[in-house]
Amino acid sequence: TGSSPFKSGTTYKHDSMFDGMKIYNGIDVSEHQKTINWSKVKAAGVDFAIIRVAGRGYGSGKLYDDKYYRQNLQGALDAGIRVGVYIFSQAVTVEEAEEEADYILSRIGGYNITLPVIFDFEFGLGYRVNALKYKNTACRTAITNMCIAFSDKVKAAGYTPMVYANTSTFNGYMYPQRIISAGYDLWRAQYNTYAERPCNYCCWQYTSSGKVSGISGNVDCNFWYDNGKYFGGA
Repeated sequence: TGSSPFKSGTTYKHDSMFDGMKIYNGIDVSEHQKTINWSKVKAAGVDFAIIRVAGRGYGSGKLYDDKYYRQNLQGALDAGIRVGVYIFSQAVTVEEAEEEADYILSRIGGYNITLPVIFDFEFGLGYRVNALKYKNTACRTAITNMCIAFSDKVKAAGYTPMVYANTSTFNGYMYPQRIISAGYDLWRAQYNTYAERPCNYCCWQYTSSGKVSGISGNVDCNFWYDNGKYFGGA
């Protein structure tokens, strides 16, 4: 068990599969946080930041840039924070997932991205991906194929891929073991004091209401479990 520097008064239980690993504290941010004081964020104990670079409109289906991604990437890197990136997906076909991979890859060249490039797949009110929201083999296969297609493109470009979803999406609408077997890690969201183990994961988003100096309002917070693969034993 352990506490979070960004969520006071709460004790978290870490799964036994992470015994012996180091736990790093991090955040994920987008334009919703507006301007961030990254020096204060680093001083507050943030080891890593996962920054939204782009997304696809859940209504229009058009790809767009996160308005703050450039200043967030540069600010975090200048502060000495390890950085990963993600795209908010609304892909409904493998071809759209590959298009999203190309889109985010075209925007991160020149930045020292040492953590993964992430496919963020989630359902929500009015989302175009809700057309896939059926707990059957065809839909689970289609979504899993999109995750792998995105990841294959990212890997071919020389980056490390990852897939993000919440627990219910991994459990009911994907085949997470297929993603893992393809060689790709998982980042899972579960807003609780313990993340269940339906499958292996290496990053746990445990709250959307963290408080970090240098950021106005709430921020998503994460534990990263590492045996040296991503943080080099640092």
